[in-house]
Amino acid sequence: METTSVDVLCSRLVLAQKLLKGKEKYTKVSETVEDAVKCLETELYGPLTDLPSMKRRGNVIRLASAPKVKDLCSSALTLLDAFPVEMQGSTKIRFEDVDATSLTLILGSEEGTSSQGNLTHYRVWHRKEFNGTL
Repeated sequence: METTSVDVLCSRLVLAQKLLKGKEKYTKVSETVEDAVKCLETELYGPLTDLPSMKRRGNVIRLASAPKVKDLCSSALTLLDAFPVEMQGSTKIRFEDVDATSLTLILGSEEGTSSQGNLTHYRVWHRKEFNGTL
């Protein structure tokens, strides 16, 4: 867990929840992420999406649950590494430029040649919902 800010960690876990929701293939990974979320919600006294600004600005190292959350996140990543990254045929998926609010998703095909013409790049952003208050 390289994240030092509580708000960044919470945003990443909420994004992971959304990406894994309903994916039967990744049930074990989803359960591990859910355990990490529950652990943080217990310590922070509420849902990760509705934290007061004082708690959001906190440092992850100061959380009593930090070691457990780190282990759960590491376990989820280990489980994900066990899955092949291939889709139908020889289509490949690669993630690049991953940060707290965005990532680049590259879809490629090895059919025929290895030219750049067989790659499609998508940039995905995530932001918190604006509820009208600052």
